[in-house]
Amino acid sequence: MFSLTCEINTGFLKVCAASLTGLFILAQPAASEIAWTGKDVVITEVDDDGHIQFWWQAAGTAPWHRETVANTSAYDGPSMAWTGSTVVVAALNHNTDSIQYWWAAPGMAEWYPETVATGNYCTSPSMAWTGSAVVITAIDCHGNIQYWWQAAGTTGWHQETVATGSYFANPSIAWTGSAVVITGVDGQGNIKYWWQAAGTAAWHQETVATGSFYIGPAIAWTGSSVVITATDKNGNLEYWWQAADTAAWHQETVATGSSAGNYFTDSTIAWTGSSVVIAALDNQGHIQYWWQAAGTTTWHREAVATTSEYDAPSIAWTGNSVVIDSVDFHGNLSYWWQAAGTTAWNPQIVASGIE
Repeated sequence: MFSLTCEINTGFLKVCAASLTGLFILAQPAASEIAWTGKDVVITEVDDDGHIQFWWQAAGTAPWHRETVANTSAYDGPSMAWTGSTVVVAALNHNTDSIQYWWAAPGMAEWYPETVATGNYCTSPSMAWTGSAVVITAIDCHGNIQYWWQAAGTTGWHQETVATGSYFANPSIAWTGSAVVITGVDGQGNIKYWWQAAGTAAWHQETVATGSFYIGPAIAWTGSSVVITATDKNGNLEYWWQAADTAAWHQETVATGSSAGNYFTDSTIAWTGSSVVIAALDNQGHIQYWWQAAGTTTWHREAVATTSEYDAPSIAWTGNSVVIDSVDFHGNLSYWWQAAGTTAWNPQIVASGIE
C-alpha cells in the first residue's frame, strides 16, 4: 500500500509525495519544457508569479528572446509542442483547475488562448503533435486519465476518457506515426500504457511494469519502438522498449540507486535519430545524462550540471544537438547543449532569478 498527498508550493508547483515501504519519493511537474521548431530552440517556463513565459533562440545565435504567454492566473507544469507552423503550449490553471492552451505563429508575439477543459483537473498536461492534430492528456481529480484532440485548422476540443481509476502524477504522451501512445502510473505504482490507432476511438491498455512502485514515466518514439523511462521505489532509473507491432515490453536498468540515499528522479527521454537519450536528477539535485546507441544495450553516463540544485529537466533533439533545460535552486533558467559526436556540455543562462 502507498499514500499520496499533494500540495502547492510557493512556486505554484503541485508537489506530490508518495510513500511506499518507508521510502519517500517526491514527484513534481517540470517548471519548464524545451522543444525544437526546425530553426529555433524554444523554452516555456512558469515564473514565481505562476505566469507562463516563453523564450526562443535561433540556431547558431546567442541571444534569448522572451515573450509572456499568460499572466492572468497561476499556472503549473507547462507542456509544449511544435506543429510545423505554430508553437503550442498547455498548462494547468490552479485558480480554476482547468486545462488551458495557447498557440502562436513564429515571428509573432501574440499568443492566442483557448480553454481545453474546465474544472476538476489536478495534474499538469502532456502534449504532442500527430501531424494533423494537437493531442493532450491529463488526470482529473478523481484519478481518471483524460485525453483531448484538436484537428489542425479547427478550434474545437474533443474529449475522451482513456482509463478510469486511481491514477496519479503526470501522464506522458507521444505520437508514433500511426498511433497516439500514453503512459501513466496506477494506484499500485504499476506502469500502464495505452495506444489508439489513428482514425479509431478505442484505447488499448497494456501493463509495462509491476512489482515496484514507479513514478514519473516519460514516453517517446524512436521510429521503430516505443520507449519509456521512470524511477522505482529504490531510486533506480529504469527503461522499457517495445518494438512496433509487437506486444512484449523489454526492461533495462539505466542507473542503480538505493533507499539509503543514492537515487534518481524526474527522468525525461528523447530520440536523436541514432540514440535514446535520458536526463534525470540525482540525489543531490544535479542533472545527469545517459545515452544508448540504437541496436546496443550499453548505457553511457555523463554529468550535465553539478554546480547547483536543479528542478526536473526537459530534453529535446535539434537535428544536430541534444538540448536540456532546467531551473536551478536560485530560480535561474539554465540551458545546455551538446553537439552530436561530442562529449562537452555547453551551458547558458537563459534568464536569471525567474522563480
